[in-house]
Amino acid sequence: NEFVCEDTAAACAARNNFYDTYQRLDALYLRLDQIAASSGGLATIGSMGTSYEGRDQKLIYIEDTSGGKKPVVFYMCGIHSREWLPIHFCTYMAETLVANGGHPLLQKVKFIIIPVVNPDGYEYTHTNDNLWRKSRKPNSFSSCVGTDLNRNYDIKHCEEGASTNPCSQTYCGVSPFDNIEVKNQETFFNNLQAQGEEILVSVDVHAKGMMWMSPYGYTRDLPPAVDYNRMTFCGQKGADGVRSVNGLDFEVGSIANVIYVVSGGSKDWMYEVEGVVYSWGLEVRGDVFQPEASNIVPSNLELFKGMEDAVACAYAVEYEGLEVPDSSGGNDNCDDRVPSGLQFSDGTAVECTELGSYCADYEIVRERCPATCGLCSEPCVDKDPSGLTYTSGNPAPCNEIERYCSSYESVREACPATCGTCVADIVLGKFQDETLVMSIERIESDSESGALYGAIAVAGVGFVGAVAALALVVRKMPKRGQQTMKVQTAQMYDL
Repeated sequence: NEFVCEDTAAACAARNNFYDTYQRLDALYLRLDQIAASSGGLATIGSMGTSYEGRDQKLIYIEDTSGGKKPVVFYMCGIHSREWLPIHFCTYMAETLVANGGHPLLQKVKFIIIPVVNPDGYEYTHTNDNLWRKSRKPNSFSSCVGTDLNRNYDIKHCEEGASTNPCSQTYCGVSPFDNIEVKNQETFFNNLQAQGEEILVSVDVHAKGMMWMSPYGYTRDLPPAVDYNRMTFCGQKGADGVRSVNGLDFEVGSIANVIYVVSGGSKDWMYEVEGVVYSWGLEVRGDVFQPEASNIVPSNLELFKGMEDAVACAYAVEYEGLEVPDSSGGNDNCDDRVPSGLQFSDGTAVECTELGSYCADYEIVRERCPATCGLCSEPCVDKDPSGLTYTSGNPAPCNEIERYCSSYESVREACPATCGTCVADIVLGKFQDETLVMSIERIESDSESGALYGAIAVAGVGFVGAVAALALVVRKMPKRGQQTMKVQTAQMYDL
């Protein structure tokens, strides 16, 4: 069976069974032109810019202009050039959206789709090295070529999950956006924002591993619950849609917790810089970057259904009043992660409900299993207003009265975040063997106010140091008879 179409670009692009084989760049671009030409005015061709080697980053706009201005759904594929399935999906999605007079979603949103973000790399996978991942821009200080474009965004650039070694598959570049392919994206989105466009959804499609992921990539912490619940709720709708077609289960969750830590990535940049809450990264079916071509059609069908359901969900939440359950997660909720992503050292997967005895010994267990470890409590926030007053009768807001924390219980009760009492209560209450002794001393203030204030000293480090010390729980060696823990990690770079 034919793996890559071997006809001329024009002949390949004109095939009725276009998606039965993988296609070269020229054929993909000709097909995109044909999609726009036959769309009845729904689609137009554009460009995000020109690549390092001078190739077009061709994109397609799809919009039903009736019914007023609509929010944008942005899909990008092919930022990693060896990941061929996504590139064919982005092309198929454009074709299907304009078929039969236009998809019903076009009554609510418009689409911008770029099938090949990294055209230089994609062409190189067909001519030289089918597993090439990076851009093709040379590095002046190394013989190794290319940058991982999904580590080159201006968000936690070159931090954990990226490499400063130009020979690495995850090389982040010298500086953010120093590769023209992603610099073009920054410029493109700046222009969209200047035009008053609202980006409802942004999706970066990758291969492989069956995942539907959201920010953050650069940390295992989660975004605020008000955002993360929406990301996860509608992401799950997308994953459910995928499963309804061919039965494949896509794992849903934040990037760093589902696959691995990624800094300088597109999803975090779209969320934190461009303000797109529904910023997702997908990993498509399969366990290789270029599975048999027979996977193209089923992959297209399941991803399209996932797109339909996720986009419909995001629109319903933001414009139609669909309520989102508040139990999906987020850093201001206190839920154990399911699955935990943890294993015993013998490889046995283990969930939070079995890990209560490991809480004091392992920070990773406390991080992923806060409910099991008993670290959940009422939110640690100051009262605003505090309800306290100075002797003069003037209001005393918490941010002005930290120096009174050790002397007045009323201050500690009204201002727990300022006084650090939440941290102290949790740490000292749950991990008794980590004992710290505090001495409290009352000291006369200046003669103007005549008030008293307290100073806490712990081993001579002062109040701030005391709170910091209280927040630290020493990672100890495992107790006798306990198994050691490890975190499951990915074996190859996909995202």
